[in-house]
Order: sequence, then structure tokens, then C-alpha cells
Amino acid sequence: MRPNLFSIATKELSQDAFITWLLQWAEDSCLNENKELCNTGKEFIKKLISLKFSSEKLVIKKVNAGRQWENIDIWAEINDEYVIIIEDKVDTAEHDNQLERYKKTVEDYYGKNIKILFVYLKTGLECLDDIQKVKDKGWEYFSRKDFIEFLQNKKPKNEIYADFVSNLAEIQKESESFTEFEKLNSWEATKGLYSYIESKFEDDWSHWDYVPNPNGGFLGMWFHFTPLSSEKNCELYLQIENSCNNKINLFIKICGKWDRTLDDLYGILDFILKDAENINLDISKPAKYRIGEYTSVAIVNDVFIKTENGKLDLENMLDKINKAILLIDNVTAKM
Repeated sequence: MRPNLFSIATKELSQDAFITWLLQWAEDSCLNENKELCNTGKEFIKKLISLKFSSEKLVIKKVNAGRQWENIDIWAEINDEYVIIIEDKVDTAEHDNQLERYKKTVEDYYGKNIKILFVYLKTGLECLDDIQKVKDKGWEYFSRKDFIEFLQNKKPKNEIYADFVSNLAEIQKESESFTEFEKLNSWEATKGLYSYIESKFEDDWSHWDYVPNPNGGFLGMWFHFTPLSSEKNCELYLQIENSCNNKINLFIKICGKWDRTLDDLYGILDFILKDAENINLDISKPAKYRIGEYTSVAIVNDVFIKTENGKLDLENMLDKINKAILLIDNVTAKM
């Protein structure tokens, strides 16, 4: 394989540079330099503008684009008619009220005499909860999948462009490789797995993220928080943990107001074991109880197993998760 610039330059600054570079190519003066790349830049701008405004009849002539104005990643002024503000992310998430602060800065500066578009462009995978929070703050969401789909449909002759598209497609391929059981040792494939599970349980609130700990941390996904019938401030929920070292588990956990004693944990475990037997779900106790704010009560066994051809058994996984959800509903109704 030939060396790829963007597999070496992996930071957000490199992605910022590519996006700004592509926007700058949309300026009419670039037509004589590389017509295909110039037109691709123009189509990219129209694609972004169409996230909020009609761009069907838009003819792009003048583009002024740059980076790092008032800490904003990327900005572009189009025809003195539009302003595009891009918050560009790879794997990091929004923090410190960035989106609210940038939005106010831009609106105060430009006023109401120009159409402003705020775009959150994320080339790393992100949970649905975080995506919704971005949208709730008035930003349009442009995902890696959206970006790849656009870029691959345009094929200007340019090695920088080709390298960027190729690298992004390779990352997407790694995310989608979770169907191969051995790939569950990959952080990127695990993110793909969690996104897949989320898509199957969209009606159930969920979140996933990296959780640090002294052993190197894990990628966790937590969902189906259900209060006890007798104590609404105490909940059972499910959590998947993958430390990407041949160990991925589905836990039943407890949080909120409970006695936080071993006796209490064993009492809850007894409820769980009895109901699990009724729905043919294999449950075991963790090797050691560690009581805290979020405590593991039980492990759901054999959720992540491989088929004879080395694939992750998705049907079995979804069946076990559905049964674990039913189990929590049954147990909390009795407690």
C-alpha cells in the first residue's frame, strides 16, 4: 500500500486543513487551476448549505474561507450572502459550552444581514444522545457517513483529495468490521457495534463512551435504566463493557438510593436468578462485588459468542439483550 498522508496526520488540525482547503477551492478564480476540484468545492458548499437552506439555484462565485477565528475551527463566507461555521471533530466531543459560545459570537458579529449556517462535522462515531444534544443547540449534524458519501461521489484528480477519502473510508470499514468476532479487540469496531445496538433499540435511552480506569479503561454502553417499584430513586440498568482484550461482557447494574451492602446485593441477585431461570437466561455473579455509586450485580452470560465461521452471532446477541431487558422489567416490578 502506498503511504497515505492522512493516516500519518491523524489530528483534527489536519482535517481542519483539508476541509478549509476544499472550501477555498470553490472560489471561481480556481476554475482554471483544476476545474473538477473547484466544482467539487462548490458542490460541497451547496451540500452543507442544503442542510438548512435551499441551495438548488445557488451559483457560487466568491468564497472566503479560513481557520481559527475566535477559536472557531472553520469559517467560510459565500457570495456575501452566507456564512458557514464548522465545528470539526474527529474523536473528541463538544465541551465547555463551545457550541453556544461560538453561536453567540458569530450571531453578534454578523447580525441579521446574512444567512448563517452552523455545522457540526464529526468523522468519529458518536452515540445518538450526544448527536441529539448537538442538534438541540441549533447546529446541523454532518456525520462521517455523510462526508464519505459526498466525497466518494466526486472524483477530482488530486492526490490530497484521494488520500483523505481513502483514509476516511478505511476508518469506516474498521467500524463496520464488528461482525467479525476477532475485531471486537478494536476500539473502532466496538464503536461500530455500539452504534449497531443503538439502532436496534432506538426507543430505549442509551449512551456509550470511553470509561477510564487504572487497568486502561474500557468502552462502555449503558441503557434501559428502570426504577424499582418501591424506590423510584434506585434503578437497575444494563451496561456493556469492552476493554478490547478478548473480554466483553453485559452486566446488570444498580445505581441510586440503595443500602449499598453485600446483603442487599445478594438479595437483588436472588431476585434476578429466579426470574432469569423463567426466561431461559444464563446469569452469574461477578467474581467479586465492588460496592460503589454504580455497582455490578450480575453478568449475563454468552451474549457475545462467535459462529463456526468466526462471525459475531448477532441474532444471539440481540436475543440475549432483549431477554435481559425483560428480566430487568420483571425484577424491578417486584422490588
